[in-house]
This record gives sequence, structure tokens and C-alpha cells, in this order.
Amino acid sequence: MKRIICLVAIVFTLHTAALACKCAEHPAKPKRKEFKTTDRIFTGKVISVKDTVFGEMKVRGGASYKAYTFEVIGYYKGKKTEKIITIITGQGGGDCGYNFTVGKNYTVHATMQGVGFFIDGVEQQQLHTNSCSYTQPANTDHAKLMKRYFGFKKVSA
Repeated sequence: MKRIICLVAIVFTLHTAALACKCAEHPAKPKRKEFKTTDRIFTGKVISVKDTVFGEMKVRGGASYKAYTFEVIGYYKGKKTEKIITIITGQGGGDCGYNFTVGKNYTVHATMQGVGFFIDGVEQQQLHTNSCSYTQPANTDHAKLMKRYFGFKKVSA
């Protein structure tokens, strides 16, 4: 009986590990060139969150992503005029979604994804981030590094 319990525990542990998000390790102090594929880097405050769907999953009824809306404080890289931005990410856990907290500020690294995201029933191209990106809470040494690499343009009120 003890062997069966031990075997079940091992199988459960291996299965759980297989579902976990796996990211490449980031260097503690990344070089500027590592952000070449990032379309936008900005600091903003999360003002809302809602579930959304992607492509064919709309037909099947699944909601696999979250849409976070940010009030932009300022930009480091990319289009620097939008005051409100919606970012798509996974639900968290095994899909590498980033779990933002409404009301908190973050420095977000986002890339443009193709059409396929449905927000309020409308299919659209969308900015996307995940826990494998350099996205993190604002006011860190990382934000200072982004400012040094790209400058910072505050969004006017």
C-alpha cells in the first residue's frame, strides 16, 4: 500500500512539473539588444481585467486569456501616444500568463500578436506579454535600466 501511495505521489509530481511554465533564464542585467523583438515597453497602472478568448477557442467556448487595461504613465520603446493600452496574457500557471494586480504599476514588455484575439466580441490584433518577458513591478532597477537604454516619454494628461 505504501508503494502505491508513493508511486501516485511521484506520478502526480511529474505531471504537475510537466504543466509548469518554463522560461529561458534572463540575465540579471540584460543588454539593450535583447529588447530588439519587444514592440512596446511602458510603465502603467492596471485599471481593469477581464477574460477574453483567442481564435478557434471562441467557437468552443473557452476563455483562455486575460485582457488587462493599463493607464500609461510613460513609454520607453514603441508607439508613444496611447494613454490607455490593453495587454493580453495567459491565465497564469502552466500557460506562462503574468498575474497583474489591479491598482498596481508595472513596467510592461509587450509584443504585437496577429489577429485572433476577441475582446468584447471584436477580433483584433493585440499586444501580448507573459511571465517569461522582462515585465515586472515598476520602480525597480529594471525600470531605471530601460530609461537609460531608451529614454522615457511621460504621457501628457
